[in-house]
Amino acid sequence: GSGVATTKYTLDGVEKTYTGPFNIGEGSHTVQYWSIDNVGNIEGKNTATYVVDTTKPTVEITSPEPGIYFLGNKLLSFGSKAICIGKVPIAADADDGTGSGIARVLFDVNGDTGYDATAPYEYVFRGMNFGSLAISATAIDNKGLASTPDEITVTCFSLGLL
Repeated sequence: GSGVATTKYTLDGVEKTYTGPFNIGEGSHTVQYWSIDNVGNIEGKNTATYVVDTTKPTVEITSPEPGIYFLGNKLLSFGSKAICIGKVPIAADADDGTGSGIARVLFDVNGDTGYDATAPYEYVFRGMNFGSLAISATAIDNKGLASTPDEITVTCFSLGLL
């Protein structure tokens, strides 16, 4: 009944007096807050944790590497092209730095799409294709931010049976 005299808070352990809205930067932050009434009674501390993530994640296709693949197994490393006979094993590394974390990696292979939500991020293309095959991977973080797609082209000879 005496009214609130002041409200205090800590942002990442630094105590301040609340005077109005404030900004917090990129990363994970803990805010504790409490009020003191006009007769000196102190409210128990309340705690909230926030993750501010405004940075897009990154993604890099790591497989197939240059060489010859037969039914998804690498037989020989050479040159600068990947040649796949049968299914095409695709893998990607994704990173969100100190952000909210990776939710999933989306794969697109000539319109055949899929995703993986668990590292290591993998996808297997089993479609029919004779010749050039465009592969892209895009990482999506837990705040919905999307990476710039990583793209590669491989040569693929597949009947889409295996």
